[in-house]
Amino acid sequence: MIAGSDELHFTTDAVFRDERAARRLAAAVRDTGKAVWLVEIPTKSPFVEAMREAYQDRGWIKIRPYGSNPLLPIDNRWLEPERNLTSQTRHNVRRRRRIAEEMGKITFEALAPTRSQLAPLWREAMDVEAAGWKGRAGTALATNERQRSFFQHYAESVAERGALRLLFLRIGGVAAAMQLAVVQGGELWLLKTGYNEDFKRAAPGALLFCETARYAASQSLKALQCLGDITHWLNKDLLTYIDTVTIHAYPSTPAGWTVLAANAAAAMWHRMRRLTGGAA
Repeated sequence: MIAGSDELHFTTDAVFRDERAARRLAAAVRDTGKAVWLVEIPTKSPFVEAMREAYQDRGWIKIRPYGSNPLLPIDNRWLEPERNLTSQTRHNVRRRRRIAEEMGKITFEALAPTRSQLAPLWREAMDVEAAGWKGRAGTALATNERQRSFFQHYAESVAERGALRLLFLRIGGVAAAMQLAVVQGGELWLLKTGYNEDFKRAAPGALLFCETARYAASQSLKALQCLGDITHWLNKDLLTYIDTVTIHAYPSTPAGWTVLAANAAAAMWHRMRRLTGGAA
């Protein structure tokens, strides 16, 4: 059993009401008798310790650091985003905005489409993402059928409950940058971003991020979950980082030990190949 986001690179967590429920859930996972791989679970989640306890005497578990994702806390200060930036970054953003204004009128849209309204907006968002480096690299959703199908079905599901947000920055009426986002737990989760390289000189992604932060503040949301390296131009003091772990858990069952042995053999094989320069 594999759960999490190793391919999608999203922080994930189990769903539980409290620590007691987390322990019951961990025990139920163990009692499936299957090996489990959980990816990007927040280090401070009660589920991590619950899994450790569940497998302590009834299997084998390995918990290791995975990485971290940036979170931008939001308050009323972000109603004027540029005031929160360093003087140099503020200067750069204003310069890019002037360049954008020379190209055409700048407009921002934060849309909450219903499922029936989603199709044309979805196509436009995918076209914007594919118009940048992601399209050339083959990592845009338009060129990855597996991820495209996942995100489209997820977007349709979330749209049904009114939590989907499609955010666009338009220059001269043309979509220059987009963000696919979801409102969850009083936060705005930015799942996918992209920009049209025809507008690269104007840094539309950065301009859109500022407008998104303003929108989040206007909606009294408490944070932007950035889920990727889209904040590299921000002052790091503005950000909070969520550390995550991976969990490899094997129950004391024939199936669990079989998978553990197979994974250990595969790991040893790859290590030998590295040590021998691929000759193993």
